[in-house]
Amino acid sequence: MAIIYKFDDTYFLLFNKISVMKKFYLGAFFYFLSLSVAQAQQPFTKGNLVVYKIGKGTSTNDTLTNAGTPVNIDEYTITGNFVRSVPMPVATAGNNKRLIGSGTANSEGQLSLSSDKKFLLLAGYDTIPDPARANIINAPSAIVNRSIAVIGADGSVDVTTALADAYSANNIRGVASTNGTDIWLAGTGTTGTNGVRYTTKGAASSSFVSSTVAPTVTNIRDVNIFNNQLYITTGSGAFKAISTVGTGTPADTGQIVTVLNGMPNTTANGPDPYAFDIKPGTGDVAYVADARSKSNGGGVQKWVLSAGTWSLAYTLDSNLTTGLRNLVVDWSGNTPVIYATTGESYMKNMPGNKIVSVADADSVSAFTVLATADVNYMFRGIEFAPEVSVTATTYTFTGNGNWNEASNWSNNTIPPSPLPANSAIVIDHAAGGQCVLNVPQTLSQGSTITVNAGKNMVVQGAITIQ
Repeated sequence: MAIIYKFDDTYFLLFNKISVMKKFYLGAFFYFLSLSVAQAQQPFTKGNLVVYKIGKGTSTNDTLTNAGTPVNIDEYTITGNFVRSVPMPVATAGNNKRLIGSGTANSEGQLSLSSDKKFLLLAGYDTIPDPARANIINAPSAIVNRSIAVIGADGSVDVTTALADAYSANNIRGVASTNGTDIWLAGTGTTGTNGVRYTTKGAASSSFVSSTVAPTVTNIRDVNIFNNQLYITTGSGAFKAISTVGTGTPADTGQIVTVLNGMPNTTANGPDPYAFDIKPGTGDVAYVADARSKSNGGGVQKWVLSAGTWSLAYTLDSNLTTGLRNLVVDWSGNTPVIYATTGESYMKNMPGNKIVSVADADSVSAFTVLATADVNYMFRGIEFAPEVSVTATTYTFTGNGNWNEASNWSNNTIPPSPLPANSAIVIDHAAGGQCVLNVPQTLSQGSTITVNAGKNMVVQGAITIQ
Protein backbone atom coordinates (compact mmCIF):
# COMPACT_ATOMS: atom_id res chain seq x y z
CA MET A 1 0.00 0.00 0.00
CA ALA A 2 1.21 3.51 -0.80
CA ILE A 3 -0.04 6.59 1.04
CA ILE A 4 0.10 10.05 -0.44
CA TYR A 5 0.12 12.85 2.12
CA LYS A 6 0.68 16.58 2.08
CA PHE A 7 3.46 18.51 3.78
CA ASP A 8 4.10 22.19 2.91
CA ASP A 9 2.11 21.82 -0.33
CA THR A 10 4.25 18.88 -1.46
CA TYR A 11 2.94 15.32 -1.72
CA PHE A 12 5.03 12.34 -0.70
CA LEU A 13 4.76 8.60 -1.28
CA LEU A 14 5.35 6.75 1.93
CA PHE A 15 6.87 3.65 0.36
CA ASN A 16 9.71 5.35 -1.51
CA LYS A 17 9.93 8.90 -0.15
CA ILE A 18 9.80 10.41 -3.64
CA SER A 19 8.17 13.83 -3.77
CA VAL A 20 5.89 14.63 -6.67
CA MET A 21 3.93 17.63 -7.91
CA LYS A 22 0.36 18.13 -6.77
CA LYS A 23 -0.81 17.43 -10.32
CA PHE A 24 0.23 13.93 -11.30
CA TYR A 25 0.64 13.66 -15.05
CA LEU A 26 0.38 10.23 -16.58
CA GLY A 27 4.06 9.28 -16.97
CA ALA A 28 5.25 10.51 -13.55
CA PHE A 29 2.18 9.33 -11.65
CA PHE A 30 2.45 5.84 -13.07
CA TYR A 31 6.14 5.61 -12.28
CA PHE A 32 5.70 6.68 -8.68
CA LEU A 33 2.61 4.64 -7.85
CA SER A 34 3.03 1.34 -9.64
CA LEU A 35 5.55 -1.37 -8.86
CA SER A 36 4.93 -3.14 -12.18
CA VAL A 37 5.62 -0.77 -15.07
CA ALA A 38 4.29 -1.32 -18.58
CA GLN A 39 6.14 0.74 -21.18
CA ALA A 40 3.85 3.08 -23.15
CA GLN A 41 4.16 4.22 -26.72
CA GLN A 42 4.72 7.94 -27.26
CA PRO A 43 1.64 9.50 -28.86
CA PHE A 44 1.83 11.67 -31.95
CA THR A 45 1.07 15.37 -31.72
CA LYS A 46 -2.02 16.50 -33.58
CA GLY A 47 -1.14 18.73 -36.54
CA ASN A 48 2.43 17.46 -36.90
CA LEU A 49 3.77 15.90 -40.10
CA VAL A 50 4.87 12.29 -40.42
CA VAL A 51 7.29 11.22 -43.15
CA TYR A 52 8.38 7.81 -44.47
CA LYS A 53 12.19 7.66 -44.29
CA ILE A 54 14.30 4.84 -45.67
CA GLY A 55 17.95 4.14 -44.93
CA LYS A 56 20.21 2.22 -42.55
CA GLY A 57 22.77 4.77 -41.44
CA THR A 58 25.05 7.60 -42.48
CA SER A 59 28.39 5.84 -42.93
CA THR A 60 29.89 5.09 -46.34
CA ASN A 61 28.82 1.46 -45.85
CA ASP A 62 25.17 2.43 -45.42
CA THR A 63 24.38 3.38 -48.99
CA LEU A 64 20.96 2.69 -50.47
CA THR A 65 20.51 -0.15 -52.96
CA ASN A 66 17.56 -2.07 -54.33
CA ALA A 67 17.94 -4.56 -51.47
CA GLY A 68 15.57 -4.48 -48.50
CA THR A 69 16.23 -1.55 -46.17
CA PRO A 70 14.91 -0.46 -42.76
CA VAL A 71 12.05 2.05 -42.67
CA ASN A 72 11.32 4.74 -40.09
CA ILE A 73 8.39 7.09 -39.68
CA ASP A 74 9.75 10.49 -38.68
CA GLU A 75 7.60 13.10 -36.95
CA TYR A 76 8.17 16.79 -37.67
CA THR A 77 6.42 20.00 -36.73
CA ILE A 78 4.93 21.93 -39.65
CA THR A 79 7.87 24.33 -39.39
CA GLY A 80 10.35 21.50 -39.98
CA ASN A 81 11.55 20.76 -36.45
CA PHE A 82 12.36 17.08 -35.95
CA VAL A 83 10.38 15.45 -33.11
CA ARG A 84 11.23 11.75 -33.12
CA SER A 85 11.59 8.62 -35.25
CA VAL A 86 9.40 5.51 -35.06
CA PRO A 87 11.17 2.43 -36.49
CA MET A 88 9.19 -0.20 -38.34
CA PRO A 89 9.88 -3.72 -37.03
CA VAL A 90 12.74 -5.70 -38.56
CA ALA A 91 12.07 -8.78 -36.43
CA THR A 92 8.86 -10.66 -35.73
CA ALA A 93 7.29 -10.34 -32.29
CA GLY A 94 4.23 -12.44 -31.56
CA ASN A 95 1.73 -11.77 -34.35
CA ASN A 96 3.59 -8.66 -35.47
CA LYS A 97 5.47 -9.13 -38.73
CA ARG A 98 8.35 -7.16 -40.25
CA LEU A 99 8.21 -4.19 -42.61
CA ILE A 100 11.10 -3.04 -44.76
CA GLY A 101 11.29 -1.30 -48.14
CA SER A 102 13.39 -1.15 -51.27
CA GLY A 103 16.21 1.32 -50.91
CA THR A 104 15.85 2.63 -54.46
CA ALA A 105 12.18 2.09 -55.47
CA ASN A 106 10.97 5.69 -55.35
CA SER A 107 7.37 4.71 -56.09
CA GLU A 108 7.15 2.91 -52.74
CA GLY A 109 6.53 4.42 -49.34
CA GLN A 110 3.22 6.20 -49.87
CA LEU A 111 1.55 7.18 -46.59
CA SER A 112 -2.13 7.66 -45.89
CA LEU A 113 -4.30 8.70 -42.97
CA SER A 114 -7.46 6.70 -42.36
CA SER A 115 -10.73 8.52 -43.02
CA ASP A 116 -11.40 8.74 -39.28
CA LYS A 117 -7.88 10.25 -38.84
CA LYS A 118 -7.02 7.71 -36.15
CA PHE A 119 -4.48 5.59 -38.09
CA LEU A 120 -1.46 6.05 -40.33
CA LEU A 121 -0.89 3.33 -42.94
CA LEU A 122 2.04 2.18 -45.05
CA ALA A 123 3.20 -0.99 -46.80
CA GLY A 124 6.40 -2.97 -47.30
CA TYR A 125 7.93 -6.44 -47.17
CA ASP A 126 7.86 -9.04 -44.39
CA THR A 127 11.51 -10.04 -44.34
CA ILE A 128 14.83 -9.05 -42.81
CA PRO A 129 16.94 -6.20 -44.25
CA ASP A 130 19.28 -8.36 -46.33
CA PRO A 131 21.91 -6.61 -48.48
CA ALA A 132 22.66 -9.93 -50.19
CA ARG A 133 19.18 -10.02 -51.75
CA ALA A 134 19.82 -8.40 -55.12
CA ASN A 135 16.38 -6.86 -55.54
CA ILE A 136 13.69 -7.07 -52.86
CA ILE A 137 10.82 -6.20 -55.20
CA ASN A 138 11.53 -9.30 -57.33
CA ALA A 139 10.72 -11.58 -54.41
CA PRO A 140 7.53 -13.65 -54.88
CA SER A 141 4.85 -12.53 -52.45
CA ALA A 142 4.20 -16.14 -51.41
CA ILE A 143 7.76 -16.23 -50.04
CA VAL A 144 8.18 -12.60 -48.98
CA ASN A 145 4.73 -11.47 -47.92
CA ARG A 146 3.72 -7.86 -48.52
CA SER A 147 3.18 -6.39 -45.05
CA ILE A 148 1.03 -3.48 -43.90
CA ALA A 149 1.60 -1.27 -40.86
CA VAL A 150 -1.34 0.34 -39.08
CA ILE A 151 0.03 2.97 -36.69
CA GLY A 152 -2.20 4.41 -33.99
CA ALA A 153 -2.32 7.93 -32.63
CA ASP A 154 -0.75 6.56 -29.45
CA GLY A 155 2.34 5.50 -31.40
CA SER A 156 1.48 1.79 -31.44
CA VAL A 157 2.62 -0.13 -34.54
CA ASP A 158 0.47 -3.04 -35.77
CA VAL A 159 2.02 -5.18 -38.53
CA THR A 160 -0.22 -8.22 -38.17
CA THR A 161 -1.19 -7.98 -41.84
CA ALA A 162 1.10 -9.89 -44.23
CA LEU A 163 -0.24 -10.89 -47.66
CA ALA A 164 0.91 -13.83 -49.76
CA ASP A 165 -1.09 -12.84 -52.85
CA ALA A 166 -0.41 -9.14 -53.39
CA TYR A 167 2.00 -7.58 -55.91
CA SER A 168 4.22 -10.59 -56.41
CA ALA A 169 7.58 -10.00 -58.13
CA ASN A 170 7.05 -6.25 -57.97
CA ASN A 171 6.37 -3.55 -55.43
CA ILE A 172 3.53 -2.69 -53.12
CA ARG A 173 3.34 1.09 -52.94
CA GLY A 174 0.58 2.31 -50.69
CA VAL A 175 -2.54 1.53 -48.70
CA ALA A 176 -5.66 3.41 -47.63
CA SER A 177 -8.30 2.78 -45.00
CA THR A 178 -11.55 4.15 -43.65
CA ASN A 179 -11.04 2.93 -40.09
CA GLY A 180 -7.72 1.08 -39.69
CA THR A 181 -9.41 -2.29 -40.35
CA ASP A 182 -10.74 -2.15 -43.94
CA ILE A 183 -7.72 -1.66 -46.21
CA TRP A 184 -7.28 -0.94 -49.94
CA LEU A 185 -3.95 -1.54 -51.67
CA ALA A 186 -1.88 -0.01 -54.47
CA GLY A 187 1.03 -1.51 -56.37
CA THR A 188 1.92 -3.60 -59.37
CA GLY A 189 2.78 -7.27 -59.83
CA THR A 190 2.22 -10.48 -61.72
CA THR A 191 -1.22 -11.37 -63.08
CA GLY A 192 -3.59 -12.28 -60.29
CA THR A 193 -1.67 -10.30 -57.68
CA ASN A 194 -1.96 -6.82 -59.22
CA GLY A 195 -4.65 -4.14 -59.56
CA VAL A 196 -6.51 -2.36 -56.80
CA ARG A 197 -6.86 -4.84 -53.93
CA TYR A 198 -8.76 -5.11 -50.64
CA THR A 199 -7.95 -6.77 -47.32
CA THR A 200 -8.54 -6.37 -43.60
CA LYS A 201 -6.14 -5.83 -40.74
CA GLY A 202 -4.61 -9.11 -39.60
CA ALA A 203 -5.39 -10.95 -42.85
CA ALA A 204 -3.00 -13.17 -44.84
CA SER A 205 -4.66 -12.69 -48.24
CA SER A 206 -6.36 -10.02 -50.34
CA SER A 207 -8.90 -9.77 -53.16
CA PHE A 208 -9.03 -8.01 -56.51
CA VAL A 209 -11.28 -4.93 -56.52
CA SER A 210 -10.85 -3.31 -59.92
CA SER A 211 -12.56 -4.76 -62.99
CA THR A 212 -11.05 -7.63 -64.95
CA VAL A 213 -12.87 -6.39 -68.06
CA ALA A 214 -10.78 -4.43 -70.57
CA PRO A 215 -9.41 -1.88 -70.23
CA THR A 216 -7.87 -3.21 -67.04
CA VAL A 217 -5.75 -0.99 -64.80
CA THR A 218 -2.91 -2.76 -63.02
CA ASN A 219 -0.03 -0.32 -62.43
CA ILE A 220 -1.43 1.49 -59.38
CA ARG A 221 0.68 4.35 -58.07
CA ASP A 222 -1.31 5.59 -55.07
CA VAL A 223 -4.65 4.86 -53.41
CA ASN A 224 -6.61 7.09 -51.07
CA ILE A 225 -10.10 7.90 -49.83
CA PHE A 226 -11.61 11.38 -49.92
CA ASN A 227 -15.20 12.30 -49.13
CA ASN A 228 -16.00 8.58 -48.79
CA GLN A 229 -14.86 7.80 -52.35
CA LEU A 230 -11.99 5.48 -53.29
CA TYR A 231 -9.49 7.06 -55.73
CA ILE A 232 -6.22 5.98 -57.35
CA THR A 233 -3.47 7.31 -59.57
CA THR A 234 -1.68 5.02 -62.01
CA GLY A 235 1.24 4.80 -64.38
CA SER A 236 -0.90 3.22 -67.11
CA GLY A 237 -1.48 5.05 -70.39
CA ALA A 238 -4.82 6.86 -70.49
CA PHE A 239 -5.24 6.33 -66.75
CA LYS A 240 -2.29 8.53 -65.78
CA ALA A 241 -4.57 10.76 -63.72
CA ILE A 242 -6.85 10.61 -60.68
CA SER A 243 -9.53 7.96 -61.16
CA THR A 244 -12.46 6.72 -59.10
CA VAL A 245 -12.77 3.01 -58.31
CA GLY A 246 -16.43 2.08 -58.35
CA THR A 247 -18.74 4.09 -56.10
CA GLY A 248 -17.88 4.81 -52.49
CA THR A 249 -15.42 2.40 -50.89
CA PRO A 250 -16.16 -0.95 -52.56
CA ALA A 251 -14.63 -4.23 -51.40
CA ASP A 252 -16.07 -6.46 -54.13
CA THR A 253 -14.35 -7.28 -57.42
CA GLY A 254 -15.44 -5.90 -60.79
CA GLN A 255 -15.28 -2.20 -59.91
CA ILE A 256 -14.88 0.10 -62.90
CA VAL A 257 -11.95 2.54 -62.84
CA THR A 258 -13.00 5.90 -64.25
CA VAL A 259 -10.69 8.83 -64.97
CA LEU A 260 -12.07 12.09 -63.59
CA ASN A 261 -13.75 14.00 -66.41
CA GLY A 262 -11.25 16.42 -67.93
CA MET A 263 -8.14 14.54 -66.85
CA PRO A 264 -5.41 13.61 -67.66
CA ASN A 265 -3.34 16.59 -68.56
CA THR A 266 -2.25 15.64 -72.09
CA THR A 267 1.03 17.56 -72.34
CA ALA A 268 3.73 16.53 -74.80
CA ASN A 269 5.54 14.27 -72.34
CA GLY A 270 2.38 13.16 -70.56
CA PRO A 271 1.66 13.45 -66.83
CA ASP A 272 3.43 11.39 -64.19
CA PRO A 273 1.04 11.46 -61.19
CA TYR A 274 1.67 9.95 -57.78
CA ALA A 275 0.18 11.15 -54.48
CA PHE A 276 -2.86 13.43 -54.53
CA ASP A 277 -5.29 15.22 -52.22
CA ILE A 278 -8.89 16.32 -52.79
CA LYS A 279 -10.68 19.11 -50.91
CA PRO A 280 -12.91 17.78 -48.14
CA GLY A 281 -16.60 18.53 -48.35
CA THR A 282 -16.93 20.17 -51.76
CA GLY A 283 -14.47 17.90 -53.57
CA ASP A 284 -13.93 20.56 -56.23
CA VAL A 285 -10.17 21.15 -55.91
CA ALA A 286 -7.44 18.53 -56.26
CA TYR A 287 -3.66 18.68 -55.98
CA VAL A 288 -1.50 16.05 -57.70
CA ALA A 289 2.21 15.39 -57.24
CA ASP A 290 3.77 15.15 -60.72
CA ALA A 291 7.18 13.43 -60.82
CA ARG A 292 8.32 14.80 -64.17
CA SER A 293 11.30 17.12 -64.22
CA LYS A 294 10.49 20.75 -63.55
CA SER A 295 11.25 21.66 -67.16
CA ASN A 296 8.73 19.06 -68.36
CA GLY A 297 5.88 20.09 -66.07
CA GLY A 298 6.74 18.48 -62.74
CA GLY A 299 5.63 19.93 -59.43
CA VAL A 300 2.17 20.15 -57.90
CA GLN A 301 -0.73 20.33 -60.31
CA LYS A 302 -3.83 22.20 -59.14
CA TRP A 303 -7.06 20.92 -60.70
CA VAL A 304 -10.44 22.64 -60.35
CA LEU A 305 -13.90 21.14 -60.95
CA SER A 306 -16.51 23.28 -62.70
CA ALA A 307 -19.79 22.18 -64.29
CA GLY A 308 -18.75 18.53 -64.04
CA THR A 309 -15.37 18.93 -65.74
CA TRP A 310 -11.91 19.10 -64.19
CA SER A 311 -9.38 21.55 -65.64
CA LEU A 312 -5.74 22.22 -64.84
CA ALA A 313 -5.49 25.66 -63.20
CA TYR A 314 -1.69 25.73 -62.97
CA THR A 315 1.36 23.84 -61.69
CA LEU A 316 3.17 25.03 -58.59
CA ASP A 317 6.94 24.75 -59.07
CA SER A 318 8.53 28.02 -57.87
CA ASN A 319 11.77 27.28 -55.96
CA LEU A 320 11.64 23.60 -56.92
CA THR A 321 14.45 21.93 -58.82
CA THR A 322 12.66 18.61 -59.34
CA GLY A 323 9.21 17.13 -59.60
CA LEU A 324 7.37 15.61 -56.62
CA ARG A 325 5.93 12.19 -55.77
CA ASN A 326 4.39 12.75 -52.37
CA LEU A 327 2.20 15.42 -50.83
CA VAL A 328 -0.51 16.19 -48.28
CA VAL A 329 -2.66 19.31 -48.00
CA ASP A 330 -3.86 21.32 -45.02
CA TRP A 331 -7.30 22.59 -46.09
CA SER A 332 -8.21 24.20 -42.75
CA GLY A 333 -7.48 27.82 -43.72
CA ASN A 334 -8.59 30.07 -46.55
CA THR A 335 -5.33 29.29 -48.36
CA PRO A 336 -4.46 25.58 -48.73
CA VAL A 337 -0.97 24.69 -47.52
CA ILE A 338 0.79 21.84 -49.32
CA TYR A 339 3.54 19.76 -47.72
CA ALA A 340 5.59 17.52 -50.01
CA THR A 341 8.79 15.55 -50.39
CA THR A 342 10.99 16.41 -53.34
CA GLY A 343 11.99 14.05 -56.14
CA GLU A 344 15.77 14.23 -56.23
CA SER A 345 17.54 10.99 -57.09
CA TYR A 346 19.55 9.32 -54.36
CA MET A 347 23.27 10.20 -54.36
CA LYS A 348 25.68 7.96 -52.49
CA ASN A 349 27.09 9.49 -49.27
CA MET A 350 25.19 12.75 -49.80
CA PRO A 351 22.21 14.29 -47.98
CA GLY A 352 18.88 13.05 -49.27
CA ASN A 353 15.82 14.84 -50.57
CA LYS A 354 13.73 17.49 -48.82
CA ILE A 355 10.45 18.24 -47.09
CA VAL A 356 8.99 21.41 -48.60
CA SER A 357 5.83 23.47 -48.15
CA VAL A 358 3.88 26.09 -50.06
CA ALA A 359 0.77 28.13 -49.32
CA ASP A 360 -1.20 28.19 -52.58
CA ALA A 361 -2.15 31.85 -52.94
CA ASP A 362 -1.58 31.88 -56.72
CA SER A 363 0.40 30.23 -59.51
CA VAL A 364 3.73 31.80 -58.47
CA SER A 365 3.55 30.81 -54.81
CA ALA A 366 7.02 29.59 -53.82
CA PHE A 367 8.05 26.45 -51.98
CA THR A 368 10.07 26.64 -48.75
CA VAL A 369 12.47 23.92 -47.58
CA LEU A 370 11.55 22.64 -44.11
CA ALA A 371 13.99 19.74 -43.64
CA THR A 372 16.56 17.65 -45.51
CA ALA A 373 17.08 13.90 -45.14
CA ASP A 374 20.37 12.82 -43.58
CA VAL A 375 23.23 11.39 -45.61
CA ASN A 376 22.24 8.05 -47.19
CA TYR A 377 18.56 8.49 -46.27
CA MET A 378 15.58 9.42 -48.43
CA PHE A 379 12.10 10.74 -47.64
CA ARG A 380 9.06 9.35 -49.43
CA GLY A 381 5.44 9.53 -48.29
CA ILE A 382 4.18 12.41 -46.13
CA GLU A 383 1.00 12.77 -44.09
CA PHE A 384 -0.44 14.43 -41.02
CA ALA A 385 -0.10 12.61 -37.72
CA PRO A 386 -2.99 10.40 -36.62
CA GLU A 387 -5.25 11.92 -33.98
CA VAL A 388 -6.89 10.69 -30.79
CA SER A 389 -10.58 11.56 -31.11
CA VAL A 390 -11.68 11.23 -27.50
CA THR A 391 -13.95 13.65 -25.68
CA ALA A 392 -12.19 14.88 -22.55
CA THR A 393 -14.09 14.27 -19.31
CA THR A 394 -13.36 15.24 -15.70
CA TYR A 395 -14.28 12.90 -12.82
CA THR A 396 -14.28 14.47 -9.32
CA PHE A 397 -14.04 12.51 -6.06
CA THR A 398 -16.12 14.48 -3.55
CA GLY A 399 -17.00 11.89 -0.89
CA ASN A 400 -15.06 9.92 1.70
CA GLY A 401 -13.85 6.34 1.33
CA ASN A 402 -13.53 3.85 -1.48
CA TRP A 403 -12.89 4.65 -5.12
CA ASN A 404 -15.42 2.12 -6.43
CA GLU A 405 -18.43 3.61 -4.62
CA ALA A 406 -20.45 5.77 -7.01
CA SER A 407 -21.79 7.98 -4.21
CA ASN A 408 -18.24 9.26 -3.63
CA TRP A 409 -18.12 10.78 -7.12
CA SER A 410 -19.87 13.80 -8.54
CA ASN A 411 -22.88 12.78 -10.63
CA ASN A 412 -22.44 9.26 -9.15
CA THR A 413 -20.00 8.51 -11.99
CA ILE A 414 -16.94 6.37 -11.25
CA PRO A 415 -14.03 6.95 -13.70
CA PRO A 416 -13.83 4.23 -16.34
CA SER A 417 -10.81 1.97 -16.51
CA PRO A 418 -8.97 2.64 -18.71
CA LEU A 419 -9.38 6.38 -18.26
CA PRO A 420 -9.60 7.88 -21.80
CA ALA A 421 -6.80 10.06 -23.10
CA ASN A 422 -7.04 13.76 -22.16
CA SER A 423 -9.52 12.99 -19.37
CA ALA A 424 -8.93 14.03 -15.77
CA ILE A 425 -9.54 12.77 -12.23
CA VAL A 426 -9.70 15.34 -9.43
CA ILE A 427 -9.45 14.30 -5.76
CA ASP A 428 -11.43 16.86 -3.74
CA HIS A 429 -12.95 14.75 -0.95
CA ALA A 430 -15.10 15.89 1.94
CA ALA A 431 -13.45 17.69 4.85
CA GLY A 432 -11.63 15.30 7.14
CA GLY A 433 -11.96 12.42 4.71
CA GLN A 434 -9.76 10.61 2.23
CA CYS A 435 -9.89 8.90 -1.16
CA VAL A 436 -8.97 5.21 -1.12
CA LEU A 437 -8.04 3.72 -4.50
CA ASN A 438 -9.13 0.17 -3.61
CA VAL A 439 -9.43 -1.20 -7.18
CA PRO A 440 -7.06 -1.38 -10.17
CA GLN A 441 -7.12 1.71 -12.38
CA THR A 442 -5.70 1.92 -15.89
CA LEU A 443 -4.78 5.28 -17.44
CA SER A 444 -4.32 6.31 -21.06
CA GLN A 445 -1.67 8.67 -22.35
CA GLY A 446 -2.55 12.33 -21.76
CA SER A 447 -4.87 11.73 -18.80
CA THR A 448 -4.19 13.33 -15.41
CA ILE A 449 -4.92 12.85 -11.72
CA THR A 450 -4.94 15.96 -9.52
CA VAL A 451 -4.95 15.79 -5.71
CA ASN A 452 -6.17 19.19 -4.53
CA ALA A 453 -4.42 21.03 -1.70
CA GLY A 454 -5.32 19.68 1.74
CA LYS A 455 -6.65 16.37 0.34
CA ASN A 456 -5.37 12.81 0.84
CA MET A 457 -5.27 9.76 -1.40
CA VAL A 458 -4.49 6.21 -0.29
CA VAL A 459 -3.42 3.79 -3.06
CA GLN A 460 -4.19 0.12 -2.46
CA GLY A 461 -4.99 -1.03 -6.02
CA ALA A 462 -2.55 -1.13 -8.93
CA ILE A 463 -2.26 1.82 -11.31
CA THR A 464 -1.17 0.81 -14.79
CA ILE A 465 -0.84 2.48 -18.16
CA GLN A 466 -2.49 1.41 -21.39
